[in-house]
Amino acid sequence: MRRLVFLLCTLVLASSCLLAKPVDTLSASRLEFVPNLGQWGEPFQFRASLPYAAFFFDENGYVVNMLDPQAMQDFHPALSNGSSPVSRPIRAAAYRVVFEASDALSRYFPLGKAFPHYYNYFLSSDLSAWRSGVPVYPALHRPSLYPGVDFTVSQSEGYIKYEFYIAPDADPSLIRMRYEGVRSLTLSSNHLVIDNHIARVVELAPYAYQISAQGDTLPVECHYKLNKNVVSFSLGRYDQTLPLVIDPVVVFSSYSGSTADNWGYTATYDAHGNLYGGGIAFGTGYPITFGAYQTQFCTSASGTTTDVAITKFDSAGTNIFYSTYLGGSYVDIPHSLYVNDNDELYVFGTTASPDFPVTPDAFDTSFNHGTPVTLSTSLAFPLGADVFVARFSANGRQLLSSTFVGGSGNDGVNTAVELRKNYADDNRGEILMDVNSNVYVVTSTYSPDFPVTPNAYDTTYNGYQDVCVFKMSYDLSQMIWSTFLGGSGNDAGYSMMLANDESVYVCGGTSSQSFPVVAGALQPALAGDADGFVSHLSPNGDYLMGSTYLGSPDYDQAYLIKGDRLSVPHIFGQTSASGTTWVQNAQYYTSGGGQFLTKLTPSLNAVEWSTVFGSGLGGPDISPTALLVDYCSNIYMSGWGSFQLNGFGGTNGLPITQDAFQSTTDGSDYYFICLSDDVSQLVYGSFFGGAAYSAREHVDGGTSRFDRKGRIYQAVCAGCGGQSSFPTTPGAWSTTNGSTNCNLGVIKMDFSLPVVVADFRMPSTVCLPDTVSFVNQSQTIGNSTSYFWDFGDGTTSTQIAPSHYYAHSGYYNVTLIVQDLGSCNFADTLTKMILVLANMVDTLSDANICYGDFVQIGIPPSVGVDYHWSPGTSLSNSAVSNPVAAPVQSTLYRLVATTQHCTDTFYQRVNVDTSFALLSSDTTICRGDAAHLALSGVSDYVLITWSLSPDFSQVIAQNQLALEVSPAQTTTYYVRVVERVCVYMESVTVTVSEVHLAPLPEVLICFEDSTQLVVATDCVDCQYQWALGDGSAYAGESPFVSPAASTSYSITVTNAYGCSASATGNIVKRTGTFPTPFSAWCEICVITQADSTILFSTDYGNGYHYQWEPVTEDMTTPNAANTIVAPLQDMVYTVAVTDTFGCVMSDTVFIKVNELICDDPYIFIPNAFSPNGDGLNDVLYVRSRILESFYFAVYSRWGQKVFETTRFDEGWDGTFQGQPCQNGVYDFYFKGICVGGQTNEIKGNVMLIR
Repeated sequence: MRRLVFLLCTLVLASSCLLAKPVDTLSASRLEFVPNLGQWGEPFQFRASLPYAAFFFDENGYVVNMLDPQAMQDFHPALSNGSSPVSRPIRAAAYRVVFEASDALSRYFPLGKAFPHYYNYFLSSDLSAWRSGVPVYPALHRPSLYPGVDFTVSQSEGYIKYEFYIAPDADPSLIRMRYEGVRSLTLSSNHLVIDNHIARVVELAPYAYQISAQGDTLPVECHYKLNKNVVSFSLGRYDQTLPLVIDPVVVFSSYSGSTADNWGYTATYDAHGNLYGGGIAFGTGYPITFGAYQTQFCTSASGTTTDVAITKFDSAGTNIFYSTYLGGSYVDIPHSLYVNDNDELYVFGTTASPDFPVTPDAFDTSFNHGTPVTLSTSLAFPLGADVFVARFSANGRQLLSSTFVGGSGNDGVNTAVELRKNYADDNRGEILMDVNSNVYVVTSTYSPDFPVTPNAYDTTYNGYQDVCVFKMSYDLSQMIWSTFLGGSGNDAGYSMMLANDESVYVCGGTSSQSFPVVAGALQPALAGDADGFVSHLSPNGDYLMGSTYLGSPDYDQAYLIKGDRLSVPHIFGQTSASGTTWVQNAQYYTSGGGQFLTKLTPSLNAVEWSTVFGSGLGGPDISPTALLVDYCSNIYMSGWGSFQLNGFGGTNGLPITQDAFQSTTDGSDYYFICLSDDVSQLVYGSFFGGAAYSAREHVDGGTSRFDRKGRIYQAVCAGCGGQSSFPTTPGAWSTTNGSTNCNLGVIKMDFSLPVVVADFRMPSTVCLPDTVSFVNQSQTIGNSTSYFWDFGDGTTSTQIAPSHYYAHSGYYNVTLIVQDLGSCNFADTLTKMILVLANMVDTLSDANICYGDFVQIGIPPSVGVDYHWSPGTSLSNSAVSNPVAAPVQSTLYRLVATTQHCTDTFYQRVNVDTSFALLSSDTTICRGDAAHLALSGVSDYVLITWSLSPDFSQVIAQNQLALEVSPAQTTTYYVRVVERVCVYMESVTVTVSEVHLAPLPEVLICFEDSTQLVVATDCVDCQYQWALGDGSAYAGESPFVSPAASTSYSITVTNAYGCSASATGNIVKRTGTFPTPFSAWCEICVITQADSTILFSTDYGNGYHYQWEPVTEDMTTPNAANTIVAPLQDMVYTVAVTDTFGCVMSDTVFIKVNELICDDPYIFIPNAFSPNGDGLNDVLYVRSRILESFYFAVYSRWGQKVFETTRFDEGWDGTFQGQPCQNGVYDFYFKGICVGGQTNEIKGNVMLIR
């Protein structure tokens, strides 16, 4: 028994004029079916939404409600980055599909397991209509739509898929669908084309098949039948099986042929299937082609020098188009390569060379230096490291653009020990490009002054090693945006992917406990010493849309990230986690596998599935190098393993399949693996490498890539040790390693995906009246392929390779839809843009931004076209095709595009929405007062949220245009306004001002004294107002007051914001308890130095306290009424006496001090004496009050010493040796030292008279 099943349609939105990539645009979001549980108040049963369309399913069929795709694309940047374009009407249209004569009693039921998330709906003021926890499903099923006919609808690989299931003996002719509300229905090559007034919906040709008892798929011929606005089906007979086969073919494998040591780093491809290999060369001998940009190796006497070595191989690997050096006098290393639509090669890498070649108009023409560093590959950077980005012409003869990017630290190298797990992990990082040829780079930096842009997500260096992500213009002259990303530890950026909306996912490793995550993140905290991370940056790089750690308590890092058709991120990394720690929703896994593969939700808050693979010995086996998610969501990975280089792992024990290209390994080889879309099975596994273990196939860092057609372009460091064991293909450019060590090896392997891939070539620019010929390069798998071309000017074609004449100049989106219902993806779409010039004036679509935001305008760059914009106001570069515009008011720009043969003028308006404003700027209030925060220019909002935190985790109010706040301390308030299209965010800081006063002391005054009032306060530049209880008032900070009696006093201090504080105190006035007037005097008021005198004051007796000032060492009793002093200079002494009430009286005494002279009259020696025993003048003494020591001697006239002494109390009594001396004149000698150190010698005579 068989069931007849046929696929009705796959919806593809294509506008009548300028829709660029509609399928991918629609698939930016996953289609989710939400049941109507009463929250919408309408009779439909389920609703599903896409960015520009909504589907409503009811008992009669379904309704498609669409917004103008072109208008929504114009608003697209604002939708992505949270800015607000100018509000204007957006056209909408709806049409209904009615299942004629169907069973109206049949209903829709959810099909498949509900997604892990749910929705809450609070859509009206009627609380009974509120619904929470509403589930979400991946598909719908409507049984018995017709007798024996079931209907399902789901999403498959980015398409909306409808299926009818026809039971045996059921009649498929009953299926009739009536289209209501459409402008027209037409058939084109069995495609159903629906014009719904604002766009064309193309329902691809139906596919019918039967499932045999053996499980075989038997296709059945099927066509649409159209009768006015009713569609039915015509079925034929057809018998063919369509097995899924993945059978990789090595297209070519080759050495570079270098005779110099030449290490392999990175590889990429172009639209023609050519392979670009990048590595480093250690000297002359790399096979340089004639006319290449740099034909000479740049040598240096400074030590080891390497240049970047680039070769472009043809698609078969038999010849090379060009081969060139690139570098300066120190070490230069490539990390990642990318080729744009003009076949121009971009190289991202790291340089230690101040003389690295840069172009004059580059973003940064100067080497920024850093600190000396040596990589794990032993390559030294003695002057530090900078990032470089370079752009080659298609023929490799010109360096079109080249720039440094960096700061004062090391940039472009990962030197964090805990994150440098694999050999050459120093050289990770990636370069990508978008449809406008803008350049994106993720890498690592140690520079606090790395060139980040003002409105970036993170403008502050976080410490140690940070991730940095930046976007540059295609000519490398402008930094469009640049941001740090990291925490307080070490962070390394390894890989990135661009989502369909040009937002950026990046992944890497971190040891930071403060790495930024968002609310609801899958893993909000660091789990081990090193974890992986995945972060999602907005298209303008100004905010974090999602971010999470990704790890276990053991070692983990996320090395590669790539998305499927829906931009769902898949992450390939390493882990040391044991068992099945990483396994979720996966049937295929290796317990203890050291490589993880994880599919996360786009918001990074949940795991869709996760698995591990490897040898199962615990810990990593291989170093990841490339990742692809194909059109049917199969996952391809590559990597290399070598215990000798890494100190762990190797390729021994890795799983392979029977159809492996190479089933044996020496443990140090390359490894390729493919897993099915739901990781339920191993589809393919193989080794690739030479038989010599010592050759150690590996990569010295850098990225390799898969193309859209499932072909890998892999760079290898091959044949090391001078060996040629790396497997090469016959006729390859070089089948041997010509050096004594390593060669760049390249592999191009075609996995022969059973998919259709749309691909075509055309000139990027034409001048009328030329006709455009399109070269169809699409990948097909059989003879049943159909083609649908939309030339963007309202005309279409179903030819394989059509030619087309454009009647008018302009910028057109050319879309090719390739369909083969025998492929696993059914159909693929590719859109490219062509510039048609005809010496005319054209208009480009308006761009809409919020105030303070920016947008890229213009057209993608084309070779051979000169561009000039005017006015140059707020443009990043007026001489490129697509500058960044950041006007502060709406501006009409004029672009003149000129070739050698023709010129066109384009006008494009940038509308700036300046309506929104926060009325309150930063303000200051007094404690206890309120601040009024108000919004202006807000009318058609969806949600207003006030918060105390910038991430809006502390919400304090919603949907209020004004807010009264009274914070107790200085507080910053954040407001987010969600309008119909975009989001505004502002902040205002309310500073709380307060005056603090110390308590006022009690002030005591006596008699008629005055006092100075003082208050202790933190107030600066304030006003002071004093008041006394007697009614008097004083201004000023410290006034003097003299009240007549005891009274109270108060102070009010007011700051510049009007905030004030007050305090009160008391003034106590005393008359004192002094019975008599107080005075002071001296015993001797004029003295000589070394003399002393007595100071007196009125002595009132006990209970009074005296204090003499100044207190000196010679003062005997400074706290008594009387004291003795011996000043050495004139001195004024003050004595104060305080009674028991604290009243004070004082007086002064002046002591005159004459200078001391070490001579007469202060030293006195008599000139005569009479030792006759009468008691008068009997002894000769030396008399002085100023001598500290002396010597005195007396001599007879014959010179005989008759007396000597050093004592004041010893004198000459006129005798010598006990006998009286004769009367007469005697000589004396005196030598003395006076107070203060003065000395004197005196010689004289004395008369002895008896």
